[in-house]
Amino acid sequence: MGRFAARVFGYTLGATLLWWLTRSTTAVWSIDAAKLLHRLVGAPAPFLILECLDYWWLAPPVQLFVGLTLAASWLTWRRRIMALVVGVLLLWFLVILDVVSMSSPYLGPSPMRGVLDSILTNGHLIIAPIIFWLILVGLPATPLLQGNTPEASLHTRAPAMTPHKWWPRLLLAGLICSALSFAVYVPAWTATQKVKQTRRAMAEALRVGDDRLSILHALELGKIQRQNTKKDDQCLYYLIGRLGERYGNRQLADKFLFNPAVNPRVQAAIRKQRLRNRPILRPAPVSNPSAADSSPNTTAPSPTQQPPAEARR
Repeated sequence: MGRFAARVFGYTLGATLLWWLTRSTTAVWSIDAAKLLHRLVGAPAPFLILECLDYWWLAPPVQLFVGLTLAASWLTWRRRIMALVVGVLLLWFLVILDVVSMSSPYLGPSPMRGVLDSILTNGHLIIAPIIFWLILVGLPATPLLQGNTPEASLHTRAPAMTPHKWWPRLLLAGLICSALSFAVYVPAWTATQKVKQTRRAMAEALRVGDDRLSILHALELGKIQRQNTKKDDQCLYYLIGRLGERYGNRQLADKFLFNPAVNPRVQAAIRKQRLRNRPILRPAPVSNPSAADSSPNTTAPSPTQQPPAEARR
Protein backbone atom coordinates (compact mmCIF):
# COMPACT_ATOMS: atom_id res chain seq x y z
CA MET A 1 0.00 0.00 0.00
CA GLY A 2 2.96 2.30 0.45
CA ARG A 3 3.71 2.28 -3.27
CA PHE A 4 0.06 2.86 -4.07
CA ALA A 5 -0.03 5.87 -1.74
CA ALA A 6 3.15 7.24 -3.32
CA ARG A 7 1.65 6.91 -6.81
CA VAL A 8 -1.55 8.61 -5.68
CA PHE A 9 0.47 11.49 -4.22
CA GLY A 10 2.56 11.90 -7.37
CA TYR A 11 -0.34 11.80 -9.80
CA THR A 12 -2.44 14.10 -7.60
CA LEU A 13 0.40 16.60 -7.38
CA GLY A 14 0.79 16.65 -11.16
CA ALA A 15 -2.97 17.05 -11.63
CA THR A 16 -2.99 19.89 -9.11
CA LEU A 17 -0.31 21.78 -11.03
CA LEU A 18 -2.26 21.34 -14.26
CA TRP A 19 -5.47 22.42 -12.53
CA TRP A 20 -3.77 25.54 -11.15
CA LEU A 21 -2.60 26.59 -14.61
CA THR A 22 -6.03 26.07 -16.21
CA ARG A 23 -8.37 27.02 -13.34
CA SER A 24 -9.38 30.39 -14.81
CA THR A 25 -10.27 28.93 -18.20
CA THR A 26 -12.20 25.98 -16.78
CA ALA A 27 -14.07 28.28 -14.38
CA VAL A 28 -15.24 30.36 -17.35
CA TRP A 29 -16.28 27.15 -19.09
CA SER A 30 -18.34 26.18 -16.05
CA ILE A 31 -20.19 29.51 -16.10
CA ASP A 32 -20.80 29.27 -19.86
CA ALA A 33 -22.00 25.69 -19.50
CA ALA A 34 -24.45 26.73 -16.77
CA LYS A 35 -25.84 29.44 -19.07
CA LEU A 36 -26.12 26.91 -21.88
CA LEU A 37 -27.98 24.52 -19.56
CA HIS A 38 -30.45 27.30 -18.73
CA ARG A 39 -31.03 27.91 -22.43
CA LEU A 40 -31.48 24.21 -23.18
CA VAL A 41 -34.26 23.87 -20.61
CA GLY A 42 -36.00 26.95 -22.01
CA ALA A 43 -35.11 29.40 -19.23
CA PRO A 44 -32.33 31.72 -20.49
CA ALA A 45 -30.09 33.37 -17.90
CA PRO A 46 -27.68 35.72 -19.70
CA PHE A 47 -26.22 36.90 -16.37
CA LEU A 48 -25.30 34.71 -13.39
CA ILE A 49 -24.14 36.20 -10.13
CA LEU A 50 -21.10 33.92 -9.86
CA GLU A 51 -19.63 35.20 -13.12
CA CYS A 52 -18.06 38.26 -11.49
CA LEU A 53 -16.38 36.36 -8.65
CA ASP A 54 -13.12 34.43 -8.72
CA TYR A 55 -14.27 31.25 -7.03
CA TRP A 56 -11.52 28.67 -7.39
CA TRP A 57 -13.95 25.78 -7.02
CA LEU A 58 -15.72 26.75 -10.25
CA ALA A 59 -12.83 24.92 -11.91
CA PRO A 60 -13.72 21.21 -11.52
CA PRO A 61 -11.59 19.85 -8.64
CA VAL A 62 -10.60 16.55 -10.23
CA GLN A 63 -7.10 16.27 -8.74
CA LEU A 64 -7.86 13.57 -6.18
CA PHE A 65 -9.90 11.53 -8.64
CA VAL A 66 -7.11 11.72 -11.23
CA GLY A 67 -4.54 10.60 -8.68
CA LEU A 68 -6.59 7.65 -7.42
CA THR A 69 -7.56 6.52 -10.92
CA LEU A 70 -4.11 6.64 -12.50
CA ALA A 71 -2.59 4.90 -9.46
CA ALA A 72 -4.98 1.93 -9.75
CA SER A 73 -2.37 -0.49 -11.08
CA TRP A 74 -4.73 -3.47 -10.80
CA LEU A 75 -6.50 -2.17 -13.93
CA THR A 76 -5.19 -1.86 -17.44
CA TRP A 77 -4.27 1.57 -18.73
CA ARG A 78 -7.16 1.45 -21.17
CA ARG A 79 -9.59 0.83 -18.31
CA ARG A 80 -8.04 3.61 -16.24
CA ILE A 81 -8.26 6.14 -19.09
CA MET A 82 -11.93 5.26 -19.67
CA ALA A 83 -12.75 5.73 -16.00
CA LEU A 84 -10.75 8.95 -15.93
CA VAL A 85 -12.62 10.53 -18.85
CA VAL A 86 -16.05 9.54 -17.53
CA GLY A 87 -15.26 10.62 -13.98
CA VAL A 88 -13.90 14.03 -14.99
CA LEU A 89 -17.02 14.71 -17.08
CA LEU A 90 -19.30 13.69 -14.20
CA LEU A 91 -17.41 15.86 -11.72
CA TRP A 92 -17.61 18.80 -14.10
CA PHE A 93 -21.36 18.20 -14.42
CA LEU A 94 -21.65 18.45 -10.62
CA VAL A 95 -19.84 21.79 -10.73
CA ILE A 96 -22.30 23.03 -13.37
CA LEU A 97 -25.19 21.95 -11.16
CA ASP A 98 -23.61 23.82 -8.27
CA VAL A 99 -23.34 26.97 -10.37
CA VAL A 100 -26.99 26.65 -11.39
CA SER A 101 -28.13 26.04 -7.82
CA MET A 102 -26.20 29.02 -6.44
CA SER A 103 -26.82 31.60 -9.16
CA SER A 104 -29.98 30.78 -11.11
CA PRO A 105 -32.63 33.55 -10.98
CA TYR A 106 -35.38 30.97 -11.50
CA LEU A 107 -35.08 29.01 -8.25
CA GLY A 108 -35.99 31.71 -5.75
CA PRO A 109 -35.03 31.97 -2.07
CA SER A 110 -35.88 28.83 -0.11
CA PRO A 111 -34.36 26.87 2.81
CA MET A 112 -33.98 23.79 0.61
CA ARG A 113 -31.92 25.75 -1.89
CA GLY A 114 -29.47 26.79 0.83
CA VAL A 115 -29.07 23.19 2.00
CA LEU A 116 -28.57 21.99 -1.56
CA ASP A 117 -25.93 24.66 -2.20
CA SER A 118 -23.99 23.51 0.85
CA ILE A 119 -24.22 19.84 -0.14
CA LEU A 120 -23.08 20.44 -3.72
CA THR A 121 -20.29 22.86 -2.79
CA ASN A 122 -18.81 20.65 -0.09
CA GLY A 123 -19.62 17.37 -1.79
CA HIS A 124 -17.93 17.84 -5.13
CA LEU A 125 -14.62 18.80 -3.52
CA ILE A 126 -13.75 15.57 -1.67
CA ILE A 127 -16.76 13.28 -1.30
CA ALA A 128 -17.77 13.11 -4.96
CA PRO A 129 -14.27 12.21 -6.29
CA ILE A 130 -14.01 9.29 -3.84
CA ILE A 131 -17.55 8.05 -4.58
CA PHE A 132 -17.04 8.17 -8.34
CA TRP A 133 -13.66 6.45 -7.94
CA LEU A 134 -15.27 3.61 -5.96
CA ILE A 135 -18.00 3.28 -8.60
CA LEU A 136 -15.96 3.60 -11.80
CA VAL A 137 -12.67 2.06 -10.64
CA GLY A 138 -13.42 0.16 -7.46
CA LEU A 139 -11.20 -1.55 -4.95
CA PRO A 140 -9.00 -4.46 -6.03
CA ALA A 141 -10.81 -7.73 -6.54
CA THR A 142 -10.47 -10.49 -3.94
CA PRO A 143 -7.89 -12.51 -5.94
CA LEU A 144 -5.74 -9.41 -6.11
CA LEU A 145 -5.54 -9.22 -2.33
CA GLN A 146 -4.44 -12.83 -2.04
CA GLY A 147 -0.77 -13.68 -2.37
CA ASN A 148 2.31 -14.77 -0.56
CA THR A 149 3.40 -11.21 0.28
CA PRO A 150 1.78 -7.79 0.20
CA GLU A 151 4.31 -6.70 -2.41
CA ALA A 152 3.29 -9.53 -4.71
CA SER A 153 -0.38 -8.70 -4.37
CA LEU A 154 0.22 -5.07 -5.30
CA HIS A 155 1.97 -6.04 -8.53
CA THR A 156 -0.59 -8.66 -9.51
CA ARG A 157 -2.83 -7.34 -12.24
CA ALA A 158 -6.44 -8.47 -12.32
CA PRO A 159 -8.06 -9.26 -15.65
CA ALA A 160 -9.77 -6.38 -17.39
CA MET A 161 -13.43 -5.89 -16.54
CA THR A 162 -15.89 -7.21 -19.06
CA PRO A 163 -18.42 -4.83 -20.65
CA HIS A 164 -21.35 -6.27 -18.68
CA LYS A 165 -19.57 -5.15 -15.49
CA TRP A 166 -18.60 -1.74 -16.85
CA TRP A 167 -22.02 -0.48 -17.88
CA PRO A 168 -23.72 -0.98 -14.47
CA ARG A 169 -21.04 1.20 -12.93
CA LEU A 170 -21.60 3.91 -15.51
CA LEU A 171 -25.36 3.65 -15.04
CA LEU A 172 -25.04 4.02 -11.27
CA ALA A 173 -22.90 7.15 -11.64
CA GLY A 174 -25.41 8.59 -14.10
CA LEU A 175 -28.28 7.91 -11.70
CA ILE A 176 -26.48 9.87 -8.97
CA CYS A 177 -26.08 12.87 -11.27
CA SER A 178 -29.72 12.58 -12.36
CA ALA A 179 -30.91 12.54 -8.75
CA LEU A 180 -28.88 15.67 -8.00
CA SER A 181 -30.29 17.35 -11.13
CA PHE A 182 -33.81 16.62 -9.91
CA ALA A 183 -32.94 18.00 -6.47
CA VAL A 184 -31.76 21.26 -8.06
CA TYR A 185 -35.08 21.55 -9.90
CA VAL A 186 -37.23 20.90 -6.81
CA PRO A 187 -37.18 24.53 -5.48
CA ALA A 188 -38.56 25.75 -8.81
CA TRP A 189 -41.03 22.88 -9.09
CA THR A 190 -42.55 23.51 -5.64
CA ALA A 191 -43.21 27.23 -6.25
CA THR A 192 -46.71 28.64 -6.42
CA GLN A 193 -48.58 28.78 -9.70
CA LYS A 194 -48.33 32.57 -9.87
CA VAL A 195 -44.55 32.43 -9.45
CA LYS A 196 -44.29 29.78 -12.18
CA GLN A 197 -46.33 31.89 -14.59
CA THR A 198 -44.19 34.96 -13.95
CA ARG A 199 -41.00 32.94 -14.44
CA ARG A 200 -42.29 31.59 -17.74
CA ALA A 201 -43.15 35.12 -18.89
CA MET A 202 -39.67 36.34 -17.92
CA ALA A 203 -38.05 33.41 -19.71
CA GLU A 204 -40.07 34.11 -22.86
CA ALA A 205 -39.03 37.78 -22.82
CA LEU A 206 -35.38 36.78 -22.38
CA ARG A 207 -35.64 34.32 -25.28
CA VAL A 208 -36.84 37.01 -27.68
CA GLY A 209 -34.26 39.51 -26.37
CA ASP A 210 -36.73 42.11 -25.04
CA ASP A 211 -34.81 43.66 -22.13
CA ARG A 212 -37.59 46.07 -21.14
CA LEU A 213 -40.19 43.33 -20.87
CA SER A 214 -37.71 41.03 -19.14
CA ILE A 215 -37.05 43.68 -16.49
CA LEU A 216 -40.77 44.22 -15.91
CA HIS A 217 -41.44 40.50 -15.42
CA ALA A 218 -38.34 40.14 -13.22
CA LEU A 219 -39.54 43.02 -11.01
CA GLU A 220 -42.93 41.37 -10.72
CA LEU A 221 -41.30 38.05 -9.87
CA GLY A 222 -39.17 39.63 -7.15
CA LYS A 223 -42.24 41.31 -5.65
CA ILE A 224 -44.20 38.04 -5.53
CA GLN A 225 -41.31 36.06 -4.04
CA ARG A 226 -40.72 38.72 -1.39
CA GLN A 227 -44.40 38.58 -0.40
CA ASN A 228 -44.33 34.78 -0.17
CA THR A 229 -40.99 34.18 1.53
CA LYS A 230 -40.19 37.57 3.13
CA LYS A 231 -36.72 37.24 1.58
CA ASP A 232 -34.85 38.89 -1.26
CA ASP A 233 -33.30 36.86 -4.07
CA GLN A 234 -29.85 38.25 -4.82
CA CYS A 235 -29.58 36.14 -7.98
CA LEU A 236 -32.71 37.76 -9.38
CA TYR A 237 -31.53 41.21 -8.30
CA TYR A 238 -28.23 40.66 -10.11
CA LEU A 239 -30.08 39.72 -13.29
CA ILE A 240 -32.29 42.84 -13.05
CA GLY A 241 -29.26 45.05 -12.48
CA ARG A 242 -27.32 43.66 -15.42
CA LEU A 243 -30.37 43.90 -17.68
CA GLY A 244 -30.77 47.51 -16.55
CA GLU A 245 -27.16 48.21 -17.54
CA ARG A 246 -27.68 46.65 -20.95
CA TYR A 247 -30.95 48.55 -21.42
CA GLY A 248 -29.23 51.83 -20.51
CA ASN A 249 -30.98 52.50 -17.20
CA ARG A 250 -28.05 53.11 -14.86
CA GLN A 251 -30.26 54.19 -11.95
CA LEU A 252 -32.20 50.91 -12.03
CA ALA A 253 -28.98 48.94 -12.35
CA ASP A 254 -27.39 50.58 -9.31
CA LYS A 255 -30.56 50.15 -7.27
CA PHE A 256 -30.47 46.37 -7.63
CA LEU A 257 -26.77 45.62 -8.04
CA PHE A 258 -25.95 47.52 -4.85
CA ASN A 259 -28.97 46.35 -2.90
CA PRO A 260 -28.09 45.22 0.66
CA ALA A 261 -29.30 41.72 -0.23
CA VAL A 262 -26.50 41.30 -2.79
CA ASN A 263 -23.23 39.79 -1.59
CA PRO A 264 -20.71 42.56 -0.76
CA ARG A 265 -18.02 40.65 -2.67
CA VAL A 266 -20.21 40.80 -5.76
CA GLN A 267 -20.69 44.53 -5.32
CA ALA A 268 -16.94 45.07 -4.88
CA ALA A 269 -16.28 43.09 -8.07
CA ILE A 270 -18.82 45.21 -9.96
CA ARG A 271 -17.20 48.45 -8.78
CA LYS A 272 -13.80 47.17 -9.78
CA GLN A 273 -15.08 46.16 -13.19
CA ARG A 274 -16.63 49.58 -13.76
CA LEU A 275 -13.40 51.32 -12.81
CA ARG A 276 -11.49 49.11 -15.21
CA ASN A 277 -13.91 49.79 -18.05
CA ARG A 278 -14.27 53.53 -17.43
CA PRO A 279 -12.77 55.60 -20.29
CA ILE A 280 -9.76 57.76 -19.48
CA LEU A 281 -10.42 61.44 -20.12
CA ARG A 282 -7.47 63.13 -21.86
CA PRO A 283 -7.07 66.90 -22.39
CA ALA A 284 -7.61 68.16 -25.94
CA PRO A 285 -4.39 69.02 -27.81
CA VAL A 286 -3.48 72.71 -27.97
CA SER A 287 -1.91 74.02 -31.18
CA ASN A 288 -0.45 77.21 -29.65
CA PRO A 289 0.90 76.57 -26.16
CA SER A 290 1.75 80.26 -25.57
CA ALA A 291 -1.79 81.32 -26.33
CA ALA A 292 -3.12 78.64 -24.00
CA ASP A 293 -0.91 79.88 -21.19
CA SER A 294 -2.08 83.49 -21.65
CA SER A 295 -5.78 82.54 -21.72
CA PRO A 296 -6.39 79.41 -19.61
CA ASN A 297 -10.16 79.66 -19.91
CA THR A 298 -10.04 79.30 -23.71
CA THR A 299 -10.91 75.84 -24.99
CA ALA A 300 -9.86 74.32 -28.28
CA PRO A 301 -12.64 74.19 -30.89
CA SER A 302 -14.22 70.90 -31.76
CA PRO A 303 -13.24 69.36 -35.09
CA THR A 304 -16.86 69.60 -36.19
CA GLN A 305 -17.32 73.21 -35.09
CA GLN A 306 -17.78 75.73 -37.94
CA PRO A 307 -15.46 78.84 -38.03
CA PRO A 308 -16.98 82.32 -37.47
CA ALA A 309 -18.65 84.10 -40.35
CA GLU A 310 -15.88 86.69 -40.55
CA ALA A 311 -13.28 83.95 -41.06
CA ARG A 312 -15.37 82.31 -43.79
CA ARG A 313 -15.60 85.65 -45.67
